[in-house]
Amino acid sequence: MKKIFKMLSIMFLGLFAINLVSCGESKEEKYTKGLKFTLSSDEKSYMVEKGRAIDVADIVIPSKYKGKPVKTITISGFSDCSMLETVVLPRSIEIISNEAFKNCVSLKYLYIPSSVSHMGENVFYNCKNTILFCEHEQKPNGWSNNWNRDANNGSYFYLKTYRGVSAFETIDDIQYCIAKGKAIISKYLGNEDNVVIPSSITINKEVYNVTEIGDYSFYSGTFNNITISEGIENIGHSAFRNCDNIKDIYIPNGVKKIYSSSFEGCNNLETVRFPKSLEAIDESAFWYCNNLETVYYAGTKDTWDFLTRTHDGYDFSNSLNRAEIVCNYEG
Repeated sequence: MKKIFKMLSIMFLGLFAINLVSCGESKEEKYTKGLKFTLSSDEKSYMVEKGRAIDVADIVIPSKYKGKPVKTITISGFSDCSMLETVVLPRSIEIISNEAFKNCVSLKYLYIPSSVSHMGENVFYNCKNTILFCEHEQKPNGWSNNWNRDANNGSYFYLKTYRGVSAFETIDDIQYCIAKGKAIISKYLGNEDNVVIPSSITINKEVYNVTEIGDYSFYSGTFNNITISEGIENIGHSAFRNCDNIKDIYIPNGVKKIYSSSFEGCNNLETVRFPKSLEAIDESAFWYCNNLETVYYAGTKDTWDFLTRTHDGYDFSNSLNRAEIVCNYEG
């Protein structure tokens, strides 16, 4: 099954074909019908909220309204829009107020441009299915510490900094972010027993190599088997965390780094196979894998000891090195 998601380039152009109206004097820029605009107190810009567009799946916000920039999303501006799936934020937006997207349970992803200098409290509260992509390298000083708090467990969305995002695509229940000519897995949406991560995908006859398994992308998955094809270079933070049904993991040659908590809490994991290409593995990557019995590593024991050395006060004693380590593995 293949589901074509909207190209992110379309987001910036704002050219959704349905439910759009022109922006007064500008015939080129379009926005979603029903949005409510309020002139700011200094009368130099506009604030925007859902207005009558509460049951819309895709929302496009214009950069200008009546000749003035749209700079602010109001408090609870799009909260409780349960059908909302995508939002286009123009680069004119500077302020996203408290709880702006609270309870948008269907929101799939949102690209936050670098123009956003202020972010309020609990902006994405209870947006449990949302993937956030941010242009900022790190959280700006004007963003609340609770900007991305999740309602269910008090955790926080990981701040992704994929620059140059050009598209989102879902193929065989795996959602990909296309960035800089490569495909990054952002989320698994299926419930199959056996999942295969391909080495490449094709979109509109263009081939993109799959190079990264993104943060939280398979978090708490219920599948029994995962096949990772060659070509993957990085396995992200908490990518397979709490995937309780996995018993065996084969990490293919080419993988260079395994980030923190990647396989943490995989309670039934018994066997892991690591490639010689591995350059770094975070000390928490396999925490609480209590049934891990055997670790196979294609490199030498000296290299393995270097990869799993104690540093910064942490070690691997409760995970990998508690298992039997077999080096120079060629299987």
